Amino acid sequence: MPAGESGTAYSHSPHNASETRHFDHPHKVMLGLYIGAFLGMLSETSMNIALPDLMDEFSVSSGTAQWMVVGYMLAIGVVLPCVGFMLKWIKAKTLVLFALTCFLVGALVCTVATGFPVLLAGRIVQGISTGIRGMCVYNDQLVISNVTMDAATGKSSATLLISSDPEKGFTQIADSDSLFNYPAYRYSDSIYGGSIWDMVEYNNSLYVSICTGTEDNMPNNNTMQSFALVRGDQNADGTFTWTPVAGDQKKDGARYTFGIDPERTRSGAANLMVFNDYLYIGEYNDEEIALERILFSKTGKNADGQFGGGLDCRFLNANLDQSVNLYRMDKNENMELVVGNSTKMFPNGSLSGLKSGFGRNENQYIWRMEVYDGKLYVGTHDASSLLECFGQFVNGNLLKRTPSEWKDQWNYLKALMEALATVDPNGTGNPDALAQTIKFSYNFVFKNITVRNIASAIKLLNYLRTAKRGFDLYVTEDGVNFETITIDGFGDPYNHGLRVFATTDQGLCLGTANPFYGTQIWIQRKAD
Repeated sequence: MPAGESGTAYSHSPHNASETRHFDHPHKVMLGLYIGAFLGMLSETSMNIALPDLMDEFSVSSGTAQWMVVGYMLAIGVVLPCVGFMLKWIKAKTLVLFALTCFLVGALVCTVATGFPVLLAGRIVQGISTGIRGMCVYNDQLVISNVTMDAATGKSSATLLISSDPEKGFTQIADSDSLFNYPAYRYSDSIYGGSIWDMVEYNNSLYVSICTGTEDNMPNNNTMQSFALVRGDQNADGTFTWTPVAGDQKKDGARYTFGIDPERTRSGAANLMVFNDYLYIGEYNDEEIALERILFSKTGKNADGQFGGGLDCRFLNANLDQSVNLYRMDKNENMELVVGNSTKMFPNGSLSGLKSGFGRNENQYIWRMEVYDGKLYVGTHDASSLLECFGQFVNGNLLKRTPSEWKDQWNYLKALMEALATVDPNGTGNPDALAQTIKFSYNFVFKNITVRNIASAIKLLNYLRTAKRGFDLYVTEDGVNFETITIDGFGDPYNHGLRVFATTDQGLCLGTANPFYGTQIWIQRKAD
């Protein structure tokens, strides 16, 4: 157990502690699982750009076409809670192969579909196959996380499962109770529903980052509770003892508070990576709740959850005020600030001298980290790409549009009005009449607008005025001094995030998140 101060320890007994056989090639197993996970993420994000073509090909409305996204996510939501339950009777290998087969069958059905109902059916089959979440290798054993429900009691829980031989099944090593009831998995439409976010082996222990924020534990209307970090130590009998590193200091005796630094309140999740004998911890702000607040009425006297948020940008501005930090923890669980602003906890600022977000407020995730060729690569998510609908009014891009681009913009607006018309109670959302469009926009966008919200929108525009769209990518050899590879998504402002890394015998590959024009794959060739 690490020599650092420890809080309350919780020992969890597995159902079958006799598993001891290690599989010979864990990395090959992980490669197959990562390929499946990559395909699921690619299928999830790439559908957005295909919807206009699908509408034309199958002659369906935008609302109907959206079921390609909704049906897929609905299938995932239905399957995800059942995975732990199924693992009690079905071998993990069989379940994974079944999931991959379902994905392939769904893809084939979509390929040969001659009508929209068949296409949608294939899409839902694909969604059934993607309901398993995080995983890692610990002590040559495969560890996975999911959300499960006890069929007898109806109690749901976030769980961790381990196996030295996935063909023979998995053993539960933790549930929500043993993880101090930190995991949040019922709050929908945000990363705070992510429950077990990331896991990694470090210093012979299993470290787990957990999303904890729910609607019930919000410190205020514009702040969610930050992430927790828990350490698991495997005992001789196969059980695990769990200790909070970052969490509730009073109740559980955690060494650090939620989110590590008491002055840091924006990051609902954290990504983990081991490099040069340190555990690197990258913050991950929630942009989904922030964007939701702008469009949907979630605050104020008329907060009914319906479309028409009155441009409430306060949650988003709070995120931009606190762009993400990068920490590192040594084997004694002492924290250092690698990238970030000075606070009372770190009065001297960061080791690298770089401010939060690598000096750019729009960097809202440390989305992915990877170790390759003795170097640490760090990729970000850039919020200004998604916020170009606002940023274009202050960054000069609006003046650079061609007549063709203006025509496209008007068509996009009409499509948006058609989609929003489905929630128009008065049936006045007719995008073909300018007067009706203005009335519709007033009812659903500006109904709840206030002076406070206008002020928050002006503050947002000030941030976006100088923002550089596109994700950032940095690299370091010593873990402190960083070199910049790109700050604009490799020249594509629509590459708003570095979504995934993969190391191959050809070099380091990375996949971008680009919901506008499609994801891209880039490679840094291995040096001869």
